[in-house]
Formats: sequence, C-alpha cells, structure tokens
Amino acid sequence: MRDACRNSSTGSIKHSLLIEGPYGRKVPLHTYDTVVLVCGGTGISAGVPYILDHIARSAANKTKTTNIHLIWSAKQSSFLKTICRAELAEALGRADFNASLFATDGVADAEASSFNIQTCRPDLGKMILNIANEAGSNNVAVLSCGPVAMVAEARSAVVDAMKHTRADVNYFEDAFGW
Repeated sequence: MRDACRNSSTGSIKHSLLIEGPYGRKVPLHTYDTVVLVCGGTGISAGVPYILDHIARSAANKTKTTNIHLIWSAKQSSFLKTICRAELAEALGRADFNASLFATDGVADAEASSFNIQTCRPDLGKMILNIANEAGSNNVAVLSCGPVAMVAEARSAVVDAMKHTRADVNYFEDAFGW
C-alpha cells in the first residue's frame, strides 16, 4: 500500500482493508445497562464489533444496553475521522451512543471540530467515574483495548468507580500485542 501511495499522482489511493479483532473472548456486553469502550489507537478494532452488535441487537430488541460510551484516543485526528465517517457513522447518529474522541498529536482542523475531537489525552479516571455515577445502581461494563498504559489507567479507574459509586461495575480487557 505504501508503494501504491508513493506511485500515485495524488499521493493517495482508495483501497479496501479488512480489520481483524477482537482477539480476546467475546464478552456479553449486551447484558449490561451501560457499556464503556475505552480504545487506544488501533484498539478501536475491538470496540467496533461491539458497537455494530449493539445496533443489530437494538433493532431486534435483544439487548439490555441503553447507553454506550466510546472513549477513543488516537495520535492523529485523521484516523479518528476516517473511522467516524465509515464504521462509526450509524452509531454517531444514535441517542444511545456517545463518543468522546481524542487526538493526542494536538493537531486540530475544521473537520475535527465537527466530530468533537479534542486535542488532548482523555482523563479516564474522571470519565469512567462520571459514567458509573450516572448509571446509579445499574450494571456497567468497561471494556478496554489499547496501549499498556491506557489499559492500566482504565483498570485503575474501574477500581475507583467500584469503590465510590453504587453501580455494579465489571471490567474486561481485550489485548493486542506480541
């Protein structure tokens, strides 16, 4: 693909890709009232199948989930925008789906603002605690997939939420790495 881009007169190509994942066990997220997906970079490949599953289950009235929160951080806003325009497009228009998007390279453009992409790292502790508080005494699933430090921060945030909220919070990891 790199060579095709280099040989293109415009410096870009249109090419279809197949993305693998998730690699871990399938978690029955549809049995939770609230779902939080914490994704870092290509860790979105673990989150997208659950988002698409939720849309299908909602249409068939086969899910308990009423709120999905995606917290996704990537280096470049261009990566975030590409996935938002394609795989996440339907979800972004739903009332039961909330996306918090973060580009850590600090570069913002006009289109990034249309997707509400923030140019900083997410405060996972604060965000997960707020979501768990909003859930009240309902059950919450937090699934994380991303870099080691981000996954550790999510795990720590869940422990904090378990101590300081009434929600029944469960944590799941989907790891990618060698």
